[in-house]
Amino acid sequence: MRFCKYCGTEISETDELCPNCGRDLKSGSTDEATPKNSTINSVETVIKNIRKHPKILFGIAALIVCVLIIVIIVNPGKCKYSGCGNKAVSGSDYCYSHKCAVESCNDSRFLYSNYCYKHYLLYDDDAQEEFGSDPVYSHELKISNVKLSSNSSYTIAEGTITNNSDQTVSFVEIKGAFKTSSGSVVDTDWTYAVGSEGLEPGESCKWRLSVSKDWSIKDCTVTVIDFDY
Repeated sequence: MRFCKYCGTEISETDELCPNCGRDLKSGSTDEATPKNSTINSVETVIKNIRKHPKILFGIAALIVCVLIIVIIVNPGKCKYSGCGNKAVSGSDYCYSHKCAVESCNDSRFLYSNYCYKHYLLYDDDAQEEFGSDPVYSHELKISNVKLSSNSSYTIAEGTITNNSDQTVSFVEIKGAFKTSSGSVVDTDWTYAVGSEGLEPGESCKWRLSVSKDWSIKDCTVTVIDFDY
């Protein structure tokens, strides 16, 4: 059994020309054995083998995808904190300087604290002392112009939220506690006062909360419970 030395096709003992590539098989012939032609023949052979075995191509493609995924995970993008150009921590949008100190949390730090807003309230001893029971309400995001109304089915609270910080905030969650004149909580509701569109420094927007109608409701205390930078 013989094979063409140029393309690898099986040939008979009597063939002088390859039936596949047409090359001269006689010994000592022509210039086909130059390094350039040998390289071309090798590439042609590889391509033919891939065509005969398509699983090889799929395996190569899968390997490339895996490498790209690893590169993306190991090499995250830049920190999204305004003005920061450091690399973000893997799995987070922020670098070590701006990521919450709680390992499992990927939010940005709140003000000068090492924690995000949620963990700032939980773990930072200065939180209550510095800002009182509602630090965001009095410092960063201000709730104002709260008004109560009602229709045939609901008691409604409406008002304004203003961003007093120096950064754009988004996904701002607020909670309303609907109370009697004596301060007893009758019902609560929450909503996103600001969504993905964000609220830039100095901007304000309207919000609305509602609960089932109750004539005993005389007041609504609204607080910010979470937000993202």
